[in-house]
Amino acid sequence: MKLKLIFLLTVFIISIFTYSNVQAQTASPSSDLEQKIKTLQEEIASKAASLKDQISKQLTNKAYIGKISQITGSQINVQTFKDIKNINTNNFTIYTSEITVKKEPLALDGLTSGDYIAALGDTDANGLLSAKKITLLDPTDFTPRQAIMGELVFKNSNSMEIKASDLKLKKILLDQNSNFQISDNSVNERDINLNSLVLVVAFSTLDQPDVLTARTVYEIPGGHLDTNKTQPSQKGSSSSASGE
Repeated sequence: MKLKLIFLLTVFIISIFTYSNVQAQTASPSSDLEQKIKTLQEEIASKAASLKDQISKQLTNKAYIGKISQITGSQINVQTFKDIKNINTNNFTIYTSEITVKKEPLALDGLTSGDYIAALGDTDANGLLSAKKITLLDPTDFTPRQAIMGELVFKNSNSMEIKASDLKLKKILLDQNSNFQISDNSVNERDINLNSLVLVVAFSTLDQPDVLTARTVYEIPGGHLDTNKTQPSQKGSSSSASGE
């Protein structure tokens, strides 16, 4: 009787141990699966939020021209002809200068309040521009300036025609002081490609305000003409900052 009781007790203990192992083995994969599903859901939600943020920014090539009113950290506030525009800079922002005493290499710490600049980059829905290129302009040049962005449809050594986002053609003259750039490289007029997206910083004179002459022509690699939005002209002078 005693032996039988010991035997039954042993069988009972073994059964409990076996059942516990089976439960642990079946529960563990289920727990791992739930954790993997949860992690995957979090990754999907994160990617969806990131994509939504990128779409909401609606980036478009644009330019601001004006006088620096304040520099705080990596952000520049510029007084344009209409209002104050905000510009963000980063490690990839390219700096150039039209001023003899401030030639390249130029950096953010080489700019100060009162400097007259042209900033090219991408704007979000709030008008914040992430600068790809910032050019320091000559403050002694009082000629009114415009920034014209569009598709280059014609060019020769004396002039070019730009199709703006409103589909109107703008003729711009070239002279010996016109300079040309592709990305951060200085090039010749013949290197600028037809049908490319260009940004032209041009000036006019008081006696011929409708005649524009290019000071700088930037070709924007990979850019395209946005015909859904009209790019407003940017006018002004260094004595009263100009811009969009």
